[in-house]
Amino acid sequence: MVTFAGRRLWYFFDNVAGILGIEWLAASQGLGFRVRLETTDKLKSVEALLRTKVSFYDKGRYFSPNIENAKTLIANRSLLDIVDIDLL
Repeated sequence: MVTFAGRRLWYFFDNVAGILGIEWLAASQGLGFRVRLETTDKLKSVEALLRTKVSFYDKGRYFSPNIENAKTLIANRSLLDIVDIDLL
């Protein structure tokens, strides 16, 4: 029973990381449309981290590799190093 619960928890984490990756991509794309407006330094650094793996969407392309790259950054806890949140 415990191994099954652990496996289900891993699937849950993978799904949540994918959802957060999609939200991060959408938020960064929105910031890109508002280039003339000023934002905070933390948001700039979070967007810069994502842009190391995913470029701005200026033309149509498949999103799947970009979602995987964002999900990997979340799973590697790279985002937490920038925003200084102590979780677990």
